[in-house]
Amino acid sequence: MEEAKLQHGVVQASACMTCSPPGNCPATSLTFQWRKSNVPGIWKNSPSITFTPSLDDHGTTITCEMSHSKGKTTQKTLLLHVYKKPEIFKDLQCKRNMTVIYCECSAMANPPASITWSSTGINVTETSGFSIKSSSHGYNTVSRLEGSVMSPPGDILCTAGNTEGSESQKLPIYEKPQILQESHCRKNLSAIYCECSAMANPPASITWSSTGINVTETSGFSINSSSGYRTVSRLEGAAMSRPGDIWCTAENTEGSVSQKLPIYVDWTRPLLIGGGIIAFLILGITCAVFAIKNCRVKKNISRSNSYVMEGPNNNAKAKDPESRNEASRNTKRGI
Repeated sequence: MEEAKLQHGVVQASACMTCSPPGNCPATSLTFQWRKSNVPGIWKNSPSITFTPSLDDHGTTITCEMSHSKGKTTQKTLLLHVYKKPEIFKDLQCKRNMTVIYCECSAMANPPASITWSSTGINVTETSGFSIKSSSHGYNTVSRLEGSVMSPPGDILCTAGNTEGSESQKLPIYEKPQILQESHCRKNLSAIYCECSAMANPPASITWSSTGINVTETSGFSINSSSGYRTVSRLEGAAMSRPGDIWCTAENTEGSVSQKLPIYVDWTRPLLIGGGIIAFLILGITCAVFAIKNCRVKKNISRSNSYVMEGPNNNAKAKDPESRNEASRNTKRGI
């Protein structure tokens, strides 16, 4: 039995030469039948065949049988070895939940692939706090990576290799949304303003709800959002006298999370207005007190400067109470 080494995915011309008749035997007097061990019955009726091998053909046999019109039969069998460079399956991903990251990479190859991990942001080895487990089933190899990551890691690469070559693929990191602590609401006398920030991949979709108000753009509220690994949504509208709790909800394909936002009251404007009113009142009171005091001073000065003109010689005598009392006493004494 002869052996044939074939590359998966490459068109090969198979056993037509081995099935060629001897030089003194005209081909017109022969019939050709091809059989594959993994295909029931006669596969082809032709002096030569061309086919694209697959991994399913690995380890199978192809037999060419030549039959002469006079009844003589000759056959030749080939054992097929099909080899394949690793092919990493598509739509693979990593998942990150808070500080734990989990990745899975699968590849098909013959011989079975060896899978390694690398990253631009973290040291991916079993001695650096990561668990790496690999297993092979036939031509498929699966490797699983798990470890702790405190901050968003860089690109994570899965590389599969064997004797026929290698292939690498970058795996996206998917994670359930996390609402950041900086999210909050701020309220003053006339308006309420809220901001909600969430980290997620795929990017999160942020919605708003409340127990006391209808939070929609058609109910007088303005909602603006920017999307990306960090999604920010801003809510603004007229403040009600007693709004209920305001909730921010972030959602993607990995899950959703809701958080009640604290409402901070902005007293800056009321204090400025109140302070102005108080200052105006103080100024008014001060002016009034000053006016009253000024009026009393002028009255006292007017009284102290008053006098009476007497006698033909225009001699002036002060007509204060003390002088009048002295004159009365002199009259009684006969002076």
